[in-house]
Formats: sequence, structure tokens, C-alpha cells
Amino acid sequence: MLWAGSAATGKGKVGSTFTVFNKHISGQYLDLQPARRILEEWRTAQWPEGLPPSIVEITLAQAGEATMVALVQSLIPHGWTESVRKEWNNRYWQPLRIYFQRINGT
Repeated sequence: MLWAGSAATGKGKVGSTFTVFNKHISGQYLDLQPARRILEEWRTAQWPEGLPPSIVEITLAQAGEATMVALVQSLIPHGWTESVRKEWNNRYWQPLRIYFQRINGT
């Protein structure tokens, strides 16, 4: 992931597995609708063994000249919600915002 400065593996194909942040996060794509939706199973390397993965759904919608992005994550293990929220902000949203500002010259 160029914008996050981290290694990632996998192919953007339903059923394909992936890893990001040097295998800190792993998952499998359940549904991919270009420019509309990403649905995936998702887990961190620190979660207790034997727990099912969480489900992440990212939806995109045109909003004038912008794109609205919504993320919903369910089935997060008990006690991990705040950590997951911080990880999304620190590892994804902030770096992505900086990346777009850089390429747009703002």
C-alpha cells in the first residue's frame, strides 16, 4: 500500500486472501464491486486464537465531485473495539488523507 508505506499481499479478487502492514492484518475478500463496495473478513495477528474474523464493509458513493466512503466493521472481539478504531484512524484514514492532499497539491 503505497499511501500507507506498508507491505501488502494478495489479489483484488473474491475469495483471495490478503495481508497488510507486514501481516499484522489478514483477511479474505468476500465481495468486490469496483467503485462501490468491498466486503472482507478481517483479523489482526494479536487477536486470540480460535475467534472468527470480523467483517469489514467499505462502501463508496458519488457525492458531486467527491466520493463518500463509509466503513462498518462487525464481530470485533470483546475488548478490542477501541484498539481497532484507533488502528483504522492511524494506519488508514490519516495516511490516506495525507496521500490525497499530496497528490492533489493541497
